[in-house]
Amino acid sequence: MLNAMFYFPDQFIGIYLWKKNKTVQAVEGEDVTVQSLTKKGWMYTIVSIVILTAAYGLFMKYLGGNLVWTDSATNVLSIAAQILMLKRFTEQWLLWISVNILSIFLWITALVTQAGNDFLLLVMWSAFLVNSIYGYINWGKLYNKQLKEAA
Repeated sequence: MLNAMFYFPDQFIGIYLWKKNKTVQAVEGEDVTVQSLTKKGWMYTIVSIVILTAAYGLFMKYLGGNLVWTDSATNVLSIAAQILMLKRFTEQWLLWISVNILSIFLWITALVTQAGNDFLLLVMWSAFLVNSIYGYINWGKLYNKQLKEAA
């Protein structure tokens, strides 16, 4: 549901927003203006994530789900990270890193408790984690370079 109802439509919103926010001069081949959250932005983001994770976790617990708090956190963090990505915030990568770590935990738990053969999903989430770490480092450098060139 997350893919069909949220990520798919967001692609088109993202294309529009990113085209609308191109830099005048590309920095290292990147032509989208990168932003960084303020302290107030972080506060709103964290409070929203905590409240929504608790609410969704309670709903999933009511439905009888397994590992509801971890599953709830991955869903809420994914949505928050996607929203930050649409707005071009560097900190989106920190949320993606969190999603990937929690997803790795979920798949390890599934492999151990259910003796499943979903090892490739564990590999996939591990690759996503490496990509997210690279993305955070790269976007941080890009943000700093864009700040220097704007000054």
